[in-house]
Amino acid sequence: LISNRIIYLRLSDDEDTPCQCVYFQSTGFTLSRFDNLRSLALSSISSDLNLNQYFFSDLHELHNLTNLKFVHCRLYHLHVEDFRDVIDQIWKLPKLSHLYWDVTFKYERHFSMATYLSTSLQYLTIRNYNGCSYDFSRLFERTPRLRKFSISSDCDEADELPISRE
Repeated sequence: LISNRIIYLRLSDDEDTPCQCVYFQSTGFTLSRFDNLRSLALSSISSDLNLNQYFFSDLHELHNLTNLKFVHCRLYHLHVEDFRDVIDQIWKLPKLSHLYWDVTFKYERHFSMATYLSTSLQYLTIRNYNGCSYDFSRLFERTPRLRKFSISSDCDEADELPISRE
């Protein structure tokens, strides 16, 4: 199958490619069919509950994934805590080295802490974070191979963002 040869996939619901995710879903493909997928970019995914469950339910099966990007994703029907299983799936991906996180949930732009240790994640970018306090030491403990960490925040209290390792 051609899906076994695809190494990069970008799906977007932005104004240039409206309903692309719905069309992808209507073909019957699931992300798990892309056995050799190394890079996945989900852009402008919106708050369609069925669509989001469709895309996120089998992330754990992407064993060759090294790069994952969530760009301008607006999951307004979900609270961040409802997404914790997906975050744990991401953290357990055995080859994932790069994660770009730009996701807004219902009422918040927050990055929920994974409950698992990532043995592969080296580059983490969190965009548009609006919290002023976060347990970065726990994040660093859960990503022991982290080489580069970047965060953008709406917080005016920069002193409350301890973003260096101790």
